[in-house]
Amino acid sequence: VNGERVIIKKTKSNREIEFLCKLRNVSGVVHYKSYFFDDQYVYTVLEKIRHTIDLYDYITKCNGYLSEALTKTILKQLIGILMECRQKGILHNDIKETNILIDPLSKKITLIDFDAAEVWGDHDIYDGYLGTWQYSCPEWLARKEYSADDMTSWSLGIMMYSMICGHLPFDSPGQIISNDLPDNARFVMSKKAYAFLSQCLDKNNANRIKLIDMLTHEWFINP
Repeated sequence: VNGERVIIKKTKSNREIEFLCKLRNVSGVVHYKSYFFDDQYVYTVLEKIRHTIDLYDYITKCNGYLSEALTKTILKQLIGILMECRQKGILHNDIKETNILIDPLSKKITLIDFDAAEVWGDHDIYDGYLGTWQYSCPEWLARKEYSADDMTSWSLGIMMYSMICGHLPFDSPGQIISNDLPDNARFVMSKKAYAFLSQCLDKNNANRIKLIDMLTHEWFINP
């Protein structure tokens, strides 16, 4: 496109385009350029960010897990991006490693793939979810309902655990609903990190930390 390198994403739906248009000026969200379509597919034209790979592949190249310090650097950026999305009224709703690009040198991240996104309503209760069940909160799996804040916090907790521990904490919907956080998490991270993780992965969504409170948690503000 005019000599510029782009990504062309082929999908059956154009639902992502509306959200990306609203997020055009949000730093850290992949930049939407245009779209076209044929009888079967919608083709979304996105910026191609040089020197990046998806976070899952990056973690794989780092022997399958990341240090607590690097995990904090990534999460701090991601929380900031999600806060800006919230201010624009957008819930990403599919937070996971494969939906994040990272520059291996600068460690700067970019959030991609808004196919599962919804309009963010602070007081809305959602009864549909197009994201990835391994990162979905227990109240969705048990009762088919959730709030934007509660799903976001839980997904961030799952991702944090996975980055530091090298694998997901739960292997089935039943485990997400019923099982406690695996004990190994307590031994591979600092007390402040574990406290933050525990607040993200609180089974009682009423007690789960809210997105707006995350960056003032002591894990982020104190070394």
